[in-house]
Amino acid sequence: MSNSFNGPIWEGIYKDFDELESEGRGFESSTWIEHSFEKAKKMRELSRDSRESMEDISFNGSPLYVLASIMYAQNNRLSVLDFGGGMGFGYIVMEAVIPESDNLDFDIVEGANNCKGGKKLFFDDKRVNFFEQLPEDKRYDILHIGSSLQYIHQWKDLLKALCSYEAKYFAFTDLPSGENERYASLQNYYDSKIPHWFFNTKEVIGVMNTFGYKIIYNSHFQANILQRFNHYPQDNFDESSRIFYSKMLLFVKKDI
Repeated sequence: MSNSFNGPIWEGIYKDFDELESEGRGFESSTWIEHSFEKAKKMRELSRDSRESMEDISFNGSPLYVLASIMYAQNNRLSVLDFGGGMGFGYIVMEAVIPESDNLDFDIVEGANNCKGGKKLFFDDKRVNFFEQLPEDKRYDILHIGSSLQYIHQWKDLLKALCSYEAKYFAFTDLPSGENERYASLQNYYDSKIPHWFFNTKEVIGVMNTFGYKIIYNSHFQANILQRFNHYPQDNFDESSRIFYSKMLLFVKKDI
């Protein structure tokens, strides 16, 4: 979404997705796919030409990349599952910040058009793979979900499925949650209206605890919205429903 958008990004407060009517193709639309492909292509070119010129390397201090660097250094290998990882944005950053990454195995779960674009972009790199469904018979060191859980209706079922991989760490980046009661809203994206959760942080932590994971890191995340790093633009909502900033959460498997 360009920074020329003037209307509210989110409209309405609802208890569940069942009350919402989505419109358009959202993140599988040609607009999103074209923009994502060009962004990923540019990021990859910058990372290969000069690591110093790649602004996204240090974006917002997500714990994912520091954690990945430590684990790779300890084991000389690393396997990551990135749910909703687009066309490989997280992979490009990770490859750039880890000095040695030959033994990196990075799987991305995405929609069909995103997977198609990602496979085209990374046809010559066997370390990154794209899946339309959760992979079977695989093990991971780190599970990551960034800017994605809010679009999943049955989000608890997804977390349960991801936790079944029994990775040592589970990282959330840009999770829209706060002290508010969990609610659903409609996100405006060009010609689409997309159902979107706003979570309660304590509820998410409780769900993860039920699935065997303990919180070890909890911080704000300053998201890039409309090309600006600022708090969530929710002036059309009551103050009690605004989250202001999304979250970065890091969990460790409790039996580790």
